Amino acid sequence: MKNQRFTTKLYAGIGILFLFTSAIVILAIAEIKEISKDTSTLYEHPLAVSNSVRDINICISAIQRNMREIELTEDIEQVHRSELEIKSYQEIADKSFGIVIDKFLGDKRYLLKHMQLSNHGNL
Repeated sequence: MKNQRFTTKLYAGIGILFLFTSAIVILAIAEIKEISKDTSTLYEHPLAVSNSVRDINICISAIQRNMREIELTEDIEQVHRSELEIKSYQEIADKSFGIVIDKFLGDKRYLLKHMQLSNHGNL
């Protein structure tokens, strides 16, 4: 390498520097994609659980409201409509419980207990 011209050495050094820089950039982009995926998972996971819990609360309130309507009305037609609404809300609540049970990170026995209570109308 002593006999080579200065410009050749300079170009070789710049080329090696460019290769190292390119490798670092490629590794950085791969890490950024991984961090982005992890951040998305961290954001979406609790959001899915909290949205499902919100839906369960809404359904339970609607079921309780419809049960009060059944209790207070004497109209058979209204009773049948309320029963259909209760079944509809129960299906939505069951789907939401499924999401919560699937994604919940805590003790699942607690969730199963509340799901059973919900199915038996004890909430």
